[in-house]
Amino acid sequence: MEKECHKDEANSWVAPLPFKVPRLPLPNNRDQALLRLASLRCTLDRKPEMKGQFIAFMEKVFESPDLNNSLFGVLIRFRKEVIAVTGDIQQMFYCFVVREDHRNYLWFLWYRDNDMSQDITEYRMRVHVFGNSPSPAVSIYGLRCAAKEGEHKHGADTRQFVERHFYVDDGLISLPSEAEAISLLKRTRASLAQSNLRLHKFASNSAAVMKAFPAEDLAQGIKDLDLHDGTIPDMQSLGLRWEIESDTFTFAVSVGDKPFTRRGVLSMVNSLFDPLGMVAPVTIQGRALLRELCTDGTKWDSSLPEGRLTEWETWRDSLQDLKNLHIPRTYSSDTLSKAKRIELCVFSDASNKAIGAVAYLRSLDDEGQINVGFVFGKAKLTPRPELTIPRLELCGAVLAVEMAELIQDEMDLELDAVKFYCDSKVVLGYISNESKRFFIYLSSTMWFTGPPFLHKPDLADHTAQESFSLIDPELDVEIRPHVSSMMTHTQESLLTCERFERFSTWRSLVRAIALLIQVGRSHKSDASRSSDKCKGWHWCRKTCSPEELAAAENIIIRSVQSQVYSEEYKALSEERTIPKTSPLWKLNPVFNDGLIRIGGRLTHAELTLQEKSPVVLPRQSHITTLLVRHHHELVKHQGRQFTEGAI
Repeated sequence: MEKECHKDEANSWVAPLPFKVPRLPLPNNRDQALLRLASLRCTLDRKPEMKGQFIAFMEKVFESPDLNNSLFGVLIRFRKEVIAVTGDIQQMFYCFVVREDHRNYLWFLWYRDNDMSQDITEYRMRVHVFGNSPSPAVSIYGLRCAAKEGEHKHGADTRQFVERHFYVDDGLISLPSEAEAISLLKRTRASLAQSNLRLHKFASNSAAVMKAFPAEDLAQGIKDLDLHDGTIPDMQSLGLRWEIESDTFTFAVSVGDKPFTRRGVLSMVNSLFDPLGMVAPVTIQGRALLRELCTDGTKWDSSLPEGRLTEWETWRDSLQDLKNLHIPRTYSSDTLSKAKRIELCVFSDASNKAIGAVAYLRSLDDEGQINVGFVFGKAKLTPRPELTIPRLELCGAVLAVEMAELIQDEMDLELDAVKFYCDSKVVLGYISNESKRFFIYLSSTMWFTGPPFLHKPDLADHTAQESFSLIDPELDVEIRPHVSSMMTHTQESLLTCERFERFSTWRSLVRAIALLIQVGRSHKSDASRSSDKCKGWHWCRKTCSPEELAAAENIIIRSVQSQVYSEEYKALSEERTIPKTSPLWKLNPVFNDGLIRIGGRLTHAELTLQEKSPVVLPRQSHITTLLVRHHHELVKHQGRQFTEGAI
């Protein structure tokens, strides 16, 4: 990308499609494109060879690295200062031109002059399009190239704004003063305009900032507003509802008519977008209820027990109260640049149902005023089976440390101290003890403001180093005893379907069986080997060959068939006819290479064995689910027909 990205005569950035090497040829699919234009249901399932070529080509298009900033990082930096502004790059993907010799890969058919009464015409995309896998990375890279080019003329802070405070095409930043905000936006807009990129849709909690720009450059809903008398509407900032006038975050909850099923409960629980964990004490209750409702194995669309309906409705109706919740956007009432001391305080706790941690930013200014602002909250359900409270509280302490590290990495703020708090001296004693190892943290209050002592100037009294006494190791059930137990037991066991259920993907299952094949082969004596390193039971840690992967697939399918269709498998392997009562009778099954396959009139056709005699798999098998899911992902979720064709 560094070598091939360049500007054209119109000052627009030109970027290639980032192909992998070697690049596969794109087959001619004009006829198929015509059919798709006539009917979106048209597929290539009848031409598996061509379908395979398309899949291979799409796999060679590099999806590109994730160049995007962290959503969490952009949001917590957006809350640092008193003047907040947001902006947007107009049609960012379309601002970057595709290199001319790569445009043939973006060929499509449409009606001339966009008139469906006209003839069908061939077109090529000149720009990177939404939906193409490398487009986000290409656009973000190009945007940063444009900011880098304008840095020398318009200031290094314009580049910093683009590289650190943008999430795809949305820019969010906070600054100490209105003058700084206006200056930065104008210089950044001028810098990007040199590359035909338009920064617009400005919104700010300062009317002076918005007045500094033409109405057409303001965000939707603000451009026609009288900034002197009108009420400024709420804005969406990367999914968060930002009430500009009060400079607070709020939540818009749509309860809707969700059925009391697993699917309905899951939809409601996941409908709250809360990347900063502001309402984690509320959402964790819904997640806990969902887990309890799902323990009995009820199907997704079956009604759940009526005994839990009241509990579910109480929680669901309580979500309406979130509309009245207003969380200040800023951590402090004044700019943090004037703060004399800044501390990050992280609290952790646990109960037998959940683990939680919350972080606050505590700032002290020259006048001795203390401000405490909510930064980040997180809650997790406790694992099953339930652990003891001390062990869970230790898990909470680990969660607090992980949150503190994440905040320090993303906030771009120099902290004078990072302090951790928990309400269990047993846990503090566990952490202080370096001589014993342990097995594995109760209710949240004052979630948004923190405990009262954080607002007092004599915080040092609460953070003095203390010596925490330990429980007698002989009486503490949490201390792991040093016990060694050895047992030898030999039992012959077949490779059954139950063993395959521990795998969640087809790829991992095939690879595991292929590794077993490698280990088995290494045990066989081979006189041609000159070294003893490849003899005996061991794993060479080498990449599985295509032959080993194919053999692993055959072993998996053979194991499933021999277990589910045991009678048919035995009969066909002995060249006997299967019973007419068998569910496979109508498929005219044949036995080839140790597998049951579908027979028929294609036996003598000039096709591959897999094309004319597909293998038989049971409908309700875990292996069948893994195989279908695997090929569905390979065809990029394009539908049932594409998946069937790939299989």
